[in-house]
Amino acid sequence: MFQTLKQFGKRSVLYSAGDFVARGMVFVLTPLYSYFLSPEEYAILSLASVLSALLGCIYAAFSTASISRFYFDFDGQRRKRFLGTIFLVVLVVGGGLTIILELGGTRFFALLFYDVPYDPYLRYAVWTALFVSAARSITIPLLKAGEQVKTYAVITVVQASIKTGIIVLFVVLLSQGVIGILKGQLWAALVMVVPFGVLIARSIRLAFSWSDWKTILLFSLPLLPHHLAHWGLTLSDRIILERYVSLEELGLYSFGYQICLGFRIITDALNSVWFPYFFKNALNQAKQRDISRLITYYWAVVSLLGTVLILLVGPGIRIVAESSYHAAARIAPWVVLGYLMLGLYYVPNNVLYFAKKTERVALGTVLGVGTNIVLNLLLVPLWGSIAAAINTFVAYLVVFLVVFAQASGENVVRYEGVRIAKLFVVCSLTCTIGMLVFFQSPWLHLLLRGAVIVVCVPLGLWLMSFFSRSEIAVIRLAVGRLRGLCIQ
Repeated sequence: MFQTLKQFGKRSVLYSAGDFVARGMVFVLTPLYSYFLSPEEYAILSLASVLSALLGCIYAAFSTASISRFYFDFDGQRRKRFLGTIFLVVLVVGGGLTIILELGGTRFFALLFYDVPYDPYLRYAVWTALFVSAARSITIPLLKAGEQVKTYAVITVVQASIKTGIIVLFVVLLSQGVIGILKGQLWAALVMVVPFGVLIARSIRLAFSWSDWKTILLFSLPLLPHHLAHWGLTLSDRIILERYVSLEELGLYSFGYQICLGFRIITDALNSVWFPYFFKNALNQAKQRDISRLITYYWAVVSLLGTVLILLVGPGIRIVAESSYHAAARIAPWVVLGYLMLGLYYVPNNVLYFAKKTERVALGTVLGVGTNIVLNLLLVPLWGSIAAAINTFVAYLVVFLVVFAQASGENVVRYEGVRIAKLFVVCSLTCTIGMLVFFQSPWLHLLLRGAVIVVCVPLGLWLMSFFSRSEIAVIRLAVGRLRGLCIQ
């Protein structure tokens, strides 16, 4: 069991490193943007990202989930033909939609966005989404399903390094502001077409199969509302906010949202390690106890990390960001809570994927995005961006509860209910106590809230008898080794 955990840890670190550099460079660059972009310009960047994410969601609807689910059902040339069919579908759908938007984008987006024109801002987002999706739609889910962790980490680090270098060139050295960021994203996508193209050529047979297309369509079509709903949960609030608040307030909201991206990257990385193991062992009765224990550990990591970020993200923003962005500190904890619910949701979500009940996955996300949109339309005009942040948490909570209820009926996994309840109680009490601590000095604020976490979490878990005897033995062994290293 603990050997499996060790392997999970190594893979999670590699996935997290790759994802942090690939997607996390946006997170790392966010404080830098606060010194080179006004909140209004950051709002424009955020709305362009909304569009790019929506298009990427549509392009990937027939690839990511299908590869993850059917990778283990095929092998050899059969798998290559299946992947080739997916790749051709992505190219046709992506290329066709890009042409349509290029021809009619100016008029269409004038109805959707009040303050951000298609030319030049949104045009960059449209073309970037096409090249990114064409390059990554096969390679990234294929590397994850095949557990090629090192290759995944290398390719994502290379991609992020190129993207970051180009953006820094345009923004810092050439002082092109938000246009420079959008240009940098497009040029980076074009450069990476070559290495991604090599990986795709090695992995697919460029042929279209109607039988494969039928399999992909039957599995993926119910997931299209799910993918669009996930986009809606993450990004539709920016569209509503753009109509009711100033660009400055929208920029602050988007900054607070973006600064929490690192948490989602880590939960996605943990899920990338978890789902191949689960899919391979879900029907193995001998592995059921290990699966239950691993779910507890996974939720423990997600919950404890969420607790840390909820308490520390506010003072952290006050330390790293330019003063005009400090108001984003009130947004960020609610976003972390939303991402915490998303991290918990991955476990029951994978159960439904395994059972091929994708329509039930879609039900949860559609209800969640419906809740989010309705609450935003009702409350944002009254309370502005803070209402949108709270609504994000509420919507992800709805998604988790609905999907968890749906997955529980499948009887695929058993949960350690009492231990999980103890974990949630400790995290909730720690957050409550930590939120009572506030100091004007951000460094003192950060230090004292950190002390609350260090004291309350281990003490609470110990007092509630969360740990088993075998876990206590492993903890004592680890502490003993740590003492030995410190003495040396």
